Amino acid sequence: MLLGLDESFAAQDVLAKELSVFEELMVSDDYKRVVPDEYKDLPILQGRAEVVMVIVKPDGSQFNIDGKLYDKVDLKMIIDGYNAPVTGGNFIDLVDVGFYNGKKVRVCLYWSYRIEEKMLS
Repeated sequence: MLLGLDESFAAQDVLAKELSVFEELMVSDDYKRVVPDEYKDLPILQGRAEVVMVIVKPDGSQFNIDGKLYDKVDLKMIIDGYNAPVTGGNFIDLVDVGFYNGKKVRVCLYWSYRIEEKMLS
C-alpha cells in the first residue's frame, strides 16, 4: 500500500515517538554519558528534558492550524542529552535563565517542508 505525503509524515511521527520510548526503556536509570574533561565546566544534560515554548504572534493575530484558530501555540521539544549532552545542557541552561523569553522565531519550517515535498514529488 502506497501512502500519500501527509500519511507518510503521520506514520513517521508515530514511529519516531514509539522509537524514542523504546530507546528510553533500554537505558538504565543510573546511566551517565561520559563527557570529555574539556567540557566538564559547561552545563551537561544527562538523559532527556522536555521544554515547552509558548509562541504568540507579535501583532496579536491568530495561528490557523488545519482550519482552527489559536491565540498561541505550545511548541513541545524533547532535548536529547543521551546523544548531545553538552549541546542539550547549553540549550536547557539558556531556557532556564530566560534567554529565549520574548525572542522572535526566525526559522520558517514551512520552507523546509515545501522543499522536502518538492524533492519527494
